[in-house]
Amino acid sequence: EFGQDFFLEENNPPFKKEVLWEVRRGLDIHDNQLYEAINIAAEWSSCCSTLLIDNNKYDALALPSAQMWPFPAHIDWPKTILGDEEVLMDTYHRWMEVVIPVTLAGLPCVTIPAGFSDNGLLPIGIQLFSSRGKDLDIL
Repeated sequence: EFGQDFFLEENNPPFKKEVLWEVRRGLDIHDNQLYEAINIAAEWSSCCSTLLIDNNKYDALALPSAQMWPFPAHIDWPKTILGDEEVLMDTYHRWMEVVIPVTLAGLPCVTIPAGFSDNGLLPIGIQLFSSRGKDLDIL
């Protein structure tokens, strides 16, 4: 078991500073915040179920797999995304936050290749996701 001191930067922990950031934030979460987050996730999951099951219109829905093209491995994480306007990423999560809706809802999902950049070198994918219990169907 690790004590909180293990995660202090001066103790030189064997992982990236982003992991330290996550652990510190997690240690600061109070029970009422966790309860609220669980309720938000349950409400979101219910909304997704309504869209996918109750309406019975869609077998699956699709989202991009990331908000940007792959980046060089020597970069910790992209600090900006450039579209019509440059958008500053305040945390390392932002460049991949498009996966949050499906993950938060606890839905089965598969990411598949969808194409390449204009120069043909950079791949991009899409997430296909469905309602709970449809794991095999989505494959």
